[in-house]
Amino acid sequence: MKIVIKCDGLPLAVKVMGGLLSTRSRSEREWEAVLNHHAWSVAGLPKELDRRIYLSYEDLSSQQKQCFLYCSFFPKGTCIRRRIVIPMWISEGFIQPYTDQSSSHDDQLEEIAAEHFQELVTRNLIEPENSLAAYHCEMHDVVRSFVEFMAREESLVVQDMQVASGRNDSLIHRLSIGPTSLVPGLAALQKQECVRTLFINSKINFDLSDSLNSFFMLRVFCINGGDCDRGLRDDIDDMKFLQHIVLLGSVHLENLPRTIIQLMHIRTLDMYGSNANVVIPKKFGGLRSPCTHQHRAERPDHKETSTIRTMCESKVSQVDLQQEAA
Repeated sequence: MKIVIKCDGLPLAVKVMGGLLSTRSRSEREWEAVLNHHAWSVAGLPKELDRRIYLSYEDLSSQQKQCFLYCSFFPKGTCIRRRIVIPMWISEGFIQPYTDQSSSHDDQLEEIAAEHFQELVTRNLIEPENSLAAYHCEMHDVVRSFVEFMAREESLVVQDMQVASGRNDSLIHRLSIGPTSLVPGLAALQKQECVRTLFINSKINFDLSDSLNSFFMLRVFCINGGDCDRGLRDDIDDMKFLQHIVLLGSVHLENLPRTIIQLMHIRTLDMYGSNANVVIPKKFGGLRSPCTHQHRAERPDHKETSTIRTMCESKVSQVDLQQEAA
């Protein structure tokens, strides 16, 4: 009852605390530990840091904290899809394998990342869009304020280029560009040389290709909902650290740069919903890194086909459409 009182009658606070308690054993000792946690008495917390969310955050492992804060760069209203975010976490280096190597390295990383995603769902830090499955999630505004504040030194979300023009911080690791029709802020964006994740959540109506060579530390490159004809350049192989490429809904994309085969660390190429006839360089399957090409296309009559996942080891398999949509 004492813990409920600390929730001040706020539904979100009750859900977050309930999620935290669900990860503990139902013993008086465990619940007393939550009640007496130092987070309740920390002085001078900014208004963005709700104590209940802070308490749940402090209880996460270091890997889970990184994964949680990473979600801050998804623009408000954008679905946090498990299928999308897990490869991003892995490419950023957040996921470390267990000492037991009973399963393959990459399978183990995906399993661990999936466990972290489920942990965030269990704690109600991210919430399923519907009750059927925790594949597509959203974030409450209060939780979003928390992660944006905690990740403010490393993540930058740009809406209408308004933020970019006034920010010169060169330590940004994650950059998210929302719907925009303005170009003036691009010069400022090009100064973000330490960017490891670039997420474009809009139709590209500016020439991004001239900007990509500034992001030589890039590990994750994602375009969601916009054709990327102007986003992939022939010298993409200069991005030596690139591991994960996401081109969602690029229906007019005709081919990938031949130099993409030079990306020796590439792990995943996700072209979900893009042109089914896109030309992929023949030697792309010869990469040393275990890479997955995920592709679900649409027929001319707009009926969805089955999902095909083509493994770079030249393996081809059918995957259940519902699972892939996650």
